[in-house]
Amino acid sequence: MFSPSPLRPSASAGSSRPSARTRMVAPATSSLRAPSPAVDPVGWTFRDLDRRFEAFLDTSRHVERKSRDTLRGYRGAFVMFRRYLAEGRTELPPLVGERFFDIEGFVAWNNRRGVRAVTTHHYWRALRPFFVDLERRDGVQNPFRGMRPPVTGHPQPKALSPEECRRILLAADNYPWDAPFERRRAVAVLATAMYAGLRKKELLQLLYTDVDLDEGTIAIRGGKGRGDGKDRLLFVAPELREVLDAYLRARSLARVTAPGFWASPRGGAFMSEAALMRIVKRVRRASGLPLGLHRLRHSFVTLLLKAGVPIHVVQNLAGHASIRTTEVYFRVWDEDKRLGVQRLSLDALSRAGHRA
Repeated sequence: MFSPSPLRPSASAGSSRPSARTRMVAPATSSLRAPSPAVDPVGWTFRDLDRRFEAFLDTSRHVERKSRDTLRGYRGAFVMFRRYLAEGRTELPPLVGERFFDIEGFVAWNNRRGVRAVTTHHYWRALRPFFVDLERRDGVQNPFRGMRPPVTGHPQPKALSPEECRRILLAADNYPWDAPFERRRAVAVLATAMYAGLRKKELLQLLYTDVDLDEGTIAIRGGKGRGDGKDRLLFVAPELREVLDAYLRARSLARVTAPGFWASPRGGAFMSEAALMRIVKRVRRASGLPLGLHRLRHSFVTLLLKAGVPIHVVQNLAGHASIRTTEVYFRVWDEDKRLGVQRLSLDALSRAGHRA
């Protein structure tokens, strides 16, 4: 793709320890084809780097069929990595340089700037596929091999309490919307995220025919996942059924016939992302709570676990590819700890010991 130049080991200026490049292992080569000559990105201009990243994105989009959110994550991580590479470069035209292989330096650069640990972890994971692609297609040594991802501290997902969830729905119901339809739609879309755990994309692409209140089901088509995404079937909780039934009556009165479940009588087949985020923003301000669609999804998963629903059932309802993702939501709640301590009684334990 670019003119190859020989790979050469080097050390960071002013440092006696070997650079990230000298510690790398040789890439594995495919037995189905001869390996292409190795390319040395150190000599690339930033325009070369940009072109190669766009080629990677094109493959990810049209061959591997990654989701739009995944592609957005790739690009965001690349933008930050590119900024790291460009910092302090003075030659004209500026070259990528030895930093390209110093992923540990990229992590440290983010940490010094005060970037949250979970964000740095996201950058690390989103940048790695680009280097895997460089290794596979261009023979570039992969500095991610043998590296562990940066520590995140495993923060707990931020879930809302049942009282806060009720407060959000009340705020949506009492907000001064322009029309009754908008009121019922706002309450219903937030309640669906809260009671069924739909992601933003899943809410926006929901069809009228996907919701069957007679059967009490919501069909998710093309949810998060590779290719066209994963399908799953959700079941409507009784309180959500009441909210959706009220919304459908308002939808019928407004004579909405578009295929999108949340479509507006003002036109358009589906509710736009901007319209959805306006609802979230207004209700957040009215409720005074840190409302976000993903926080409602966190609340859905957390409250299911707290209600004693088996974890494998919660995994399926949430559409998690791995049960390890669902396990992150397990934690000991403060009220449970308080009840546990209140049961501690030396007298009771002593009496139990005598009976034994």
